[in-house]
Amino acid sequence: MLATFGPFAWLAEPHERSAVFALANIIGYLGNSVPAVLGGIAVTALGLRTATEIYAVVIVVLTFSAFVLRVNQMRKQRRAVAAPLCR
Repeated sequence: MLATFGPFAWLAEPHERSAVFALANIIGYLGNSVPAVLGGIAVTALGLRTATEIYAVVIVVLTFSAFVLRVNQMRKQRRAVAAPLCR
């Protein structure tokens, strides 16, 4: 998460930096704590094996979605660069 602070510092104005860094920390803490709490609730309600399987499926779906979005983004960038060269 510390690697994200550099771009935030460049993008934010000096008077906005504390709010931007606070928001980045809140997002980071929520991103780590919410899945842990939900996992604990799921284990209690569903059992360890079922909760683990659901968690793994969610991770796979999120990872695959991010991969597909990134590939599409790279294709659009290549087309944008290649289009002016073809004309």
